[in-house]
Amino acid sequence: KIFICGNHDFIFEKDPITAQEIVEGYDVTYLQETSVTVEGYKFWGTPWTPWFHSWAFNADEQQLRLTASLVPDDCDVLLSHGPPYGVLDKVLRPPGHRVGCYYMRERIRAVKPLVHAFGHIHEDYGVKVEDGTAFVNASSCNLRYNPINPPVVLELNGRTVTEL
Repeated sequence: KIFICGNHDFIFEKDPITAQEIVEGYDVTYLQETSVTVEGYKFWGTPWTPWFHSWAFNADEQQLRLTASLVPDDCDVLLSHGPPYGVLDKVLRPPGHRVGCYYMRERIRAVKPLVHAFGHIHEDYGVKVEDGTAFVNASSCNLRYNPINPPVVLELNGRTVTEL
């Protein structure tokens, strides 16, 4: 079990030592600008997103640029709370407005991970494959926080990804 934080996880942003103590003893791996290799696939994760209301892990331009630069060249599965710019990042208000991270989008173009999974923008849930990367907005909730979206299940097989 691998997890990252998101915009509701203020304790991980404000008091990361206590947050780490809370998850110790559970069979989980928390990623924050760190990686873990599982069955030969390198996972890397980050909670940071472009500023969006007054939530946790909102980042300024400097932090966004730094975070994107830290994604390893050999990353297979990128986990971020927010989407990259232009991919499953449209909000309803204002209609069609995109809120993804430009710097992460550029880094993904260079790294070409098999999968980039994220959530955050509930109203643009889904899967899109582009240039060999499966982009997954896996938000389980709709805009009203009703958990109506089914889980997205992928199978990694070598350098291919299959949606189950």
